[in-house]
Amino acid sequence: MRQARNLDWIKRGSVRSDGKPPVPFRDFIQSITNKVYINIHWEPFFSLCAPCQVEYDFIAHTDTLAEDLRLFLHKIGVVGKDYLLPTQHPTRAKTSFGTTFRDVPTEDLRRIGEIYKPDFDMFGYNFEEDLALIENLRGTR
Repeated sequence: MRQARNLDWIKRGSVRSDGKPPVPFRDFIQSITNKVYINIHWEPFFSLCAPCQVEYDFIAHTDTLAEDLRLFLHKIGVVGKDYLLPTQHPTRAKTSFGTTFRDVPTEDLRRIGEIYKPDFDMFGYNFEEDLALIENLRGTR
């Protein structure tokens, strides 16, 4: 991991007076593509977990969380608690994802895809499908 050199933009308050985030999204993306990870949340997950050393019993995805939790609860014998589960909106989530990234240059998106490729593979996601979604949304502006 490269050492962060000039990260003054991160030291600003958590919210500006106008309510917008202190770091422009483009700057955040640049920090990721330059492998300047501000904190552990942005490290590629494969470098943090031990999929070959730990036999996980269950892996849930945030985009199918309600369905995954329902299955998990059923497997551990908890029934009749579906009212506790979140409502799932996968279509809205995909659109939100695409809208968030549609202004990021394709070159930067491809670098992100390279950096997180092991994560995409490990969790069953397809970077090219996500890139196609973003490119499709760019055409609908």
